[in-house]
Amino acid sequence: MRSFFLGLAAAVSVLAACSSKLASPDGGGPNVPDADANVDHGSKIPGADGNVDLHPFDCGSIPAARGMVTWDDSSSPGVPLGGDGTATLRSAGGTELELAAEHREGTVSGVTWTVTATLLGGNTLWAGTYVCGEDVVAGYIVSNPARCWSSTPTVDCPGLVASCTFTLADQIWPGCFENIAKGTFSLTLTGADAGTVTITNGTFDVPIVEPVPPN
Repeated sequence: MRSFFLGLAAAVSVLAACSSKLASPDGGGPNVPDADANVDHGSKIPGADGNVDLHPFDCGSIPAARGMVTWDDSSSPGVPLGGDGTATLRSAGGTELELAAEHREGTVSGVTWTVTATLLGGNTLWAGTYVCGEDVVAGYIVSNPARCWSSTPTVDCPGLVASCTFTLADQIWPGCFENIAKGTFSLTLTGADAGTVTITNGTFDVPIVEPVPPN
């Protein structure tokens, strides 16, 4: 975590003026120690004293934001999977971070592995660990042979994401500035005629697409 800037008194006054909009009293991650918006949770909050790496941009002009996502699949041992991933932040009715990544091998008759997750938060998404069944909806698909798992199974996707964890390294909030979703993940998959499959050593480092300003 970056050290505080000089002029702490000015920074405190800015945060006090913005706390009703930028702080998240309802959190969004289970590891938030308390709900006091004035407590420093070690997060980077944007504003006049914000992280120098934050760069404003026009919310109506969306850059092609893609990053790297990697993981190990126990049903395909020995070769780490990975590829371009996307992260989309939505702020209607609470902050949601949608992650998606795909790894493909071969061209005509190849195999594609796809991992997806939606992390659910409040006004912001706190740094910390999110789990399936509480604040994550996750999915995993293999194209050949076709297999599908979801934390909310359906007839078309009968396999179950029995458990999952997604850990965010930094707090994420809605707004018109560049931000990055970075962290780790793991999943345990059951059913789908594949026995138990484990997804381990997952990492993501993806710029966020934020198409609209926060509410």
